[in-house]
Amino acid sequence: MGFDIYGISPKEKKGEYFRSNSWGWRPIHALSYNTIIDHKLPFSVENWGTNDGNGLKNQEECDILADALEKDMDLIFPEDAETLYVCMDMWVYPDGKFIVDKEVKELLNDQYKFGTILHSSIITNSGELVQPAHGISKSFLIDFIYFLRNCGGFEIN
Repeated sequence: MGFDIYGISPKEKKGEYFRSNSWGWRPIHALSYNTIIDHKLPFSVENWGTNDGNGLKNQEECDILADALEKDMDLIFPEDAETLYVCMDMWVYPDGKFIVDKEVKELLNDQYKFGTILHSSIITNSGELVQPAHGISKSFLIDFIYFLRNCGGFEIN
Protein backbone atom coordinates (compact mmCIF):
# COMPACT_ATOMS: atom_id res chain seq x y z
CA MET A 1 0.00 0.00 0.00
CA GLY A 2 1.21 3.47 -0.79
CA PHE A 3 0.30 7.03 -0.02
CA ASP A 4 -0.13 9.56 -2.79
CA ILE A 5 0.05 13.13 -1.50
CA TYR A 6 -1.19 15.73 -3.97
CA GLY A 7 -0.54 19.45 -3.76
CA ILE A 8 -3.72 21.56 -3.79
CA SER A 9 -2.18 24.65 -5.37
CA PRO A 10 1.44 23.81 -6.20
CA LYS A 11 3.99 26.56 -6.82
CA GLU A 12 6.23 24.27 -8.85
CA LYS A 13 6.51 20.68 -10.10
CA LYS A 14 7.93 19.31 -6.84
CA GLY A 15 4.89 20.63 -5.02
CA GLU A 16 2.47 18.67 -7.19
CA TYR A 17 3.02 15.18 -5.81
CA PHE A 18 4.79 13.31 -3.02
CA ARG A 19 4.67 9.53 -2.92
CA SER A 20 5.55 7.12 -0.17
CA ASN A 21 5.00 3.49 0.61
CA SER A 22 3.47 2.59 3.98
CA TRP A 23 6.87 1.86 5.51
CA GLY A 24 8.03 5.42 4.86
CA TRP A 25 4.76 7.32 5.29
CA ARG A 26 4.07 6.06 8.82
CA PRO A 27 7.28 7.68 10.17
CA ILE A 28 6.43 10.96 8.36
CA HIS A 29 2.94 10.78 9.87
CA ALA A 30 4.37 10.09 13.36
CA LEU A 31 6.97 12.88 13.07
CA SER A 32 4.31 15.33 11.88
CA TYR A 33 2.06 14.36 14.78
CA ASN A 34 4.85 14.74 17.35
CA THR A 35 5.93 18.07 15.84
CA ILE A 36 2.35 19.40 15.86
CA ILE A 37 1.97 18.40 19.53
CA ASP A 38 5.42 19.67 20.60
CA HIS A 39 4.96 23.05 18.89
CA LYS A 40 1.28 23.33 19.86
CA LEU A 41 0.26 23.80 16.24
CA PRO A 42 -3.46 24.07 15.49
CA PHE A 43 -3.49 21.12 13.06
CA SER A 44 -4.66 17.55 13.14
CA VAL A 45 -3.13 14.49 11.50
CA GLU A 46 -6.39 12.59 11.90
CA ASN A 47 -6.84 10.14 9.03
CA TRP A 48 -3.43 10.91 7.51
CA GLY A 49 -2.98 7.15 7.40
CA THR A 50 -6.21 6.31 5.57
CA ASN A 51 -5.86 7.72 2.03
CA ASP A 52 -9.17 9.57 2.27
CA GLY A 53 -8.18 13.09 1.28
CA ASN A 54 -7.14 14.61 4.60
CA GLY A 55 -4.09 16.85 4.86
CA LEU A 56 -3.37 20.54 5.36
CA LYS A 57 -5.61 23.11 3.69
CA ASN A 58 -3.24 25.80 2.45
CA GLN A 59 0.34 26.97 1.98
CA GLU A 60 0.40 28.86 5.27
CA GLU A 61 -0.33 25.69 7.25
CA CYS A 62 2.25 23.75 5.22
CA ASP A 63 4.90 26.42 5.82
CA ILE A 64 4.23 26.34 9.57
CA LEU A 65 4.66 22.55 9.68
CA ALA A 66 7.76 22.74 7.44
CA ASP A 67 9.29 25.41 9.72
CA ALA A 68 8.65 23.27 12.81
CA LEU A 69 10.09 20.11 11.20
CA GLU A 70 13.19 22.04 10.08
CA LYS A 71 13.59 23.56 13.54
CA ASP A 72 13.53 20.04 15.03
CA MET A 73 15.79 18.45 12.40
CA ASP A 74 18.74 18.15 14.81
CA LEU A 75 16.47 16.42 17.33
CA ILE A 76 14.89 14.17 14.71
CA PHE A 77 18.27 13.25 13.17
CA PRO A 78 20.93 13.83 15.84
CA GLU A 79 24.64 14.08 14.96
CA ASP A 80 25.51 11.76 12.08
CA ALA A 81 22.20 9.89 11.97
CA GLU A 82 20.96 9.44 8.42
CA THR A 83 18.14 6.96 9.13
CA LEU A 84 15.20 7.04 11.51
CA TYR A 85 13.10 4.03 12.47
CA VAL A 86 9.78 4.16 14.30
CA CYS A 87 8.86 1.09 16.34
CA MET A 88 5.38 -0.01 15.27
CA ASP A 89 5.39 -3.66 16.37
CA MET A 90 6.89 -4.92 13.09
CA TRP A 91 10.53 -5.92 12.79
CA VAL A 92 12.79 -6.93 9.92
CA TYR A 93 16.27 -8.25 9.30
CA PRO A 94 18.63 -5.98 7.31
CA ASP A 95 17.64 -7.83 4.12
CA GLY A 96 14.01 -6.72 4.64
CA LYS A 97 12.63 -10.12 5.64
CA PHE A 98 10.11 -9.92 8.45
CA ILE A 99 10.79 -11.49 11.81
CA VAL A 100 8.14 -14.16 12.18
CA ASP A 101 9.26 -15.71 15.49
CA LYS A 102 6.48 -14.62 17.85
CA GLU A 103 8.68 -14.80 20.96
CA VAL A 104 11.39 -12.62 19.41
CA LYS A 105 8.81 -10.04 18.25
CA GLU A 106 7.20 -9.94 21.71
CA LEU A 107 10.58 -9.39 23.38
CA LEU A 108 11.44 -6.60 20.96
CA ASN A 109 8.02 -4.96 21.35
CA ASP A 110 8.31 -5.13 25.14
CA GLN A 111 11.76 -3.54 25.07
CA TYR A 112 10.99 -0.95 22.37
CA LYS A 113 7.47 0.39 22.93
CA PHE A 114 5.20 1.48 20.08
CA GLY A 115 6.33 4.89 18.84
CA THR A 116 9.93 4.59 20.05
CA ILE A 117 12.36 6.21 17.62
CA LEU A 118 15.66 4.51 16.83
CA HIS A 119 18.49 5.67 14.58
CA SER A 120 20.20 2.35 13.98
CA SER A 121 19.61 -1.37 13.87
CA ILE A 122 19.81 -3.29 17.13
CA ILE A 123 21.24 -6.65 18.13
CA THR A 124 18.83 -9.14 19.70
CA ASN A 125 19.74 -11.32 22.70
CA SER A 126 20.56 -14.11 20.24
CA GLY A 127 22.99 -11.84 18.35
CA GLU A 128 20.84 -11.12 15.28
CA LEU A 129 20.82 -7.67 13.69
CA VAL A 130 17.24 -6.33 13.34
CA GLN A 131 15.42 -3.03 12.85
CA PRO A 132 11.87 -1.71 12.93
CA ALA A 133 10.09 -2.18 9.59
CA HIS A 134 9.08 1.49 9.38
CA GLY A 135 11.89 3.89 8.60
CA ILE A 136 13.00 6.86 6.54
CA SER A 137 16.22 8.54 5.53
CA LYS A 138 17.05 12.11 6.41
CA SER A 139 16.89 12.99 2.72
CA PHE A 140 13.33 11.59 2.48
CA LEU A 141 12.19 13.93 5.27
CA ILE A 142 13.96 16.83 3.54
CA ASP A 143 12.08 15.94 0.34
CA PHE A 144 8.79 16.01 2.27
CA ILE A 145 9.63 19.42 3.76
CA TYR A 146 10.43 20.70 0.25
CA PHE A 147 7.08 19.36 -0.94
CA LEU A 148 5.36 21.17 1.98
CA ARG A 149 7.00 24.45 0.99
CA ASN A 150 5.68 24.19 -2.56
CA CYS A 151 2.35 22.36 -2.50
CA GLY A 152 -0.20 25.02 -1.52
CA GLY A 153 -1.83 22.58 0.88
CA PHE A 154 -2.19 18.86 0.29
CA GLU A 155 -4.54 15.90 0.25
CA ILE A 156 -3.60 12.30 0.95
CA ASN A 157 -5.22 9.85 -1.47
